[in-house]
Order: sequence, then structure tokens, then C-alpha cells
Amino acid sequence: MNYLKKVDWPRIWTKVIYFIHLQAFLTLISMPILIAWGLPISLLSPIGNIIFGPPLTLFLLLSSLIFFCEIISIPNNALIWLLDKLTDMWTWSMTGDYKHLLIGFSCPTTITLIMIPVTACVIMQYRLTHPKKYAALLLSILLCVSCISLKIRDCYQPSCIKIPRSKGEIMLLNVDKKLTLIDPGYIGSTISAATWVTYTLIPEITKHTGTLTIDHLIVLQLNSATLEALTTLCTKINVKKLYLPWWTGILKGKGWHNYKKLSKALDENGGERIILKDIPITIDYAKSQHLLIKPTGKKIIYKNITYPAYCVNGAIDNHSFTIYAAKYTKMKRISQ
Repeated sequence: MNYLKKVDWPRIWTKVIYFIHLQAFLTLISMPILIAWGLPISLLSPIGNIIFGPPLTLFLLLSSLIFFCEIISIPNNALIWLLDKLTDMWTWSMTGDYKHLLIGFSCPTTITLIMIPVTACVIMQYRLTHPKKYAALLLSILLCVSCISLKIRDCYQPSCIKIPRSKGEIMLLNVDKKLTLIDPGYIGSTISAATWVTYTLIPEITKHTGTLTIDHLIVLQLNSATLEALTTLCTKINVKKLYLPWWTGILKGKGWHNYKKLSKALDENGGERIILKDIPITIDYAKSQHLLIKPTGKKIIYKNITYPAYCVNGAIDNHSFTIYAAKYTKMKRISQ
């Protein structure tokens, strides 16, 4: 109790107010940029801003000492060892599974995005809010109202979204608060598929839906690049159910290696793998909306494996559609 009485509470409270003031302002300034790029906001940002300073200072100090020791030929093995350990510790802290602490927002109009930082700057410059405790309070309120409003807006996004890809497009369905991604075979249409998933597909999903969870991921066509891209997708966001064709034959080389990596990533992140065989599978939504995944009776050949060509029949918002595997569509064109 005596120890608590000796604590300088006014000084601590001042530092807390200063931190809230700075953190809220920085978040409001950076939020529109992140949303426009389709990037999520991390709940760990405040903690990161607190703990990042000391390791960064120590890293710069050790690096400078090593540099000058090299110049004047002084042994610096101990300093190099400390720098390696510091780097390993920081790298280890960054490799955790923090996806559940990320919040995505769909992209609103440009005017809405601009108004968020403009309002924050007005609060900072307004004469009556120059005291940090008042500015911190108003900035915190603005941050909460902005986040809540944007999440409410996410509930009213279009139910059917098409994401263009090389040689075709990928269908994104946002129905009954469940996200379904249907790939006819275009995700793996280039060798840079994994990079495209990271820097294009995931930001597009976030910008259109404001979510980082895919409830149903339906893949109608397989190749090595597709399996590698799916591994990246399952690692970076939550995929609850992955629908993959079941093949006959032996998948060799890089394709088998990528399939094993995909299975491991899916298991580690709590996803479920559903095999597409010769039996139709139905995905039901509310209000009599559904998807039907069924074989077409044709076969697709990829190297040493063969699997059925599937199609997806849907009835969403009184709009019916059918999506075929890309190679099956190509075979239909050739036969015609």
C-alpha cells in the first residue's frame, strides 16, 4: 500500500492521455489509406507502438557499435551475437497467428475516406480541444464511430462480385453473412499466382466485403500453381471449408509438394477439406438460396491425374447462374 501511495499517478495519467491522443490520431490518419488498399487494421497496433521503441533503439545501437568496431578493427563477436539474438526474438514475435486480431473494412466512397482524416485534423486544430485530454476524448469517439459505421455498412454489400483475373474472372458471393469464393480455374492461370493472391485477391476481397474469412472456397480446377496459391490464401486469411476435386492417378513433383503444403496450412488454421467426387454437394443459405456443385460427366486431365469436370449452379437473389470449370468451358467451345 505504501508503494502505491508513492506512485506518481498524475504523471502516469498524463502519459496515458498522451498515448491515447497520439494513437487515435495516427489510426485516423492511416485508416483511409489502409481501407483504400484493402488492408486490415490490427488491434495489436497500440501494443506494437509501445514495445517497438526499445528493440528498435537497441538494434540501432548494436548495429552502430558493430559498424565502428569493424572500422577500427576491434573484436565484435559478442555484439554480433547479441544482434542475432535480438533479430531472432523480434522475428519470432512477428510469426505468430494474429489473423483473428485483424479487422477489415469494405471501401466506401472517396469523400467518406477523406472526411475521416480531415475531421481528425480539425479536432487537433480547434482552439477548444487544444488540451490533450479533450482532443484524446473526441479523437477516440471519432475512431469508434468511424469503425462502427463502416462495419454496419459491410452488412449491405452486393451479394455477387466478380474479380477479374487472367483469361477469366472469379466469383465472390456474399450471401446470408457467409462469403463464398468460386474459382473456375483462373487463380492458378499464371506462375505468379501466389503473389497475385497476396497483393490483389485478398485486398479485393477485403475492399468488397470487409471480411477476412471465406466460409466456402470452391475450386473447380487443379494445377501446381493453383495449389501453391491456395496455400498462400489459407495461410493469410481464414478459410473454413475448401472444396477440391478428387483425382485418380499420381500427382508427382511440385504439384504433390504443393498439395501437402496446402493440407498442412489448412489443418493448422482449422479449415475443413471437402472432396468433390461424383456425388453432387449442396450449400444452403437462408431464404431458399443455394449452390449446387455437381459433375458434368466430362473429365479433365492434368499431367498424370484425371478428375471430373464440375459446375456450380446457383440461385442467389432470384438470379440463376452456372459456372463451369475453365477447361470444360474451353472444351465446349472447341466441340461447338
